[in-house]
Amino acid sequence: MALSLYRATADEADRIAEIHLAAFDSNPLLHMQFPTSSSLDALKDVLARDMRHSIEAGEECGKVVLVVKDGSANDMIISFAKWEFPTVNKDVSVTVNVMFMGKPGKIHVAF
Repeated sequence: MALSLYRATADEADRIAEIHLAAFDSNPLLHMQFPTSSSLDALKDVLARDMRHSIEAGEECGKVVLVVKDGSANDMIISFAKWEFPTVNKDVSVTVNVMFMGKPGKIHVAF
C-alpha cells in the first residue's frame, strides 16, 4: 500500500463528501437528522459545495484541504483533512506524528 498526501483539487470535492458521510454512517444521529436517501443526497451536495469552496478559495478563506491517495488502488482518495487557520501565511509548514499499521511515522507538509 503506497499512500501519498496531496493538496485537494476542486474535482475531488464529491469524493471527499462521500468519505465524510461514510465516516458518520454508523452514527444514529446522522440518520435521525437525514432520514431519507434524498435528504442524505442533499447533505452530500452541501458538503461537496462547502469543500469545493474551501479548496478553491484556499488561502483567501484561511483553509487548507489535503487528501490521502492510495497508489496501489489507482490513486483512490481514502482520507482527507481540512484545516482552518486563524491567519494565513504563504509559507505554512506542518509536521504531524502518525501511526500507520502500528508503526510510528511523521508527515511533513509545506504549502
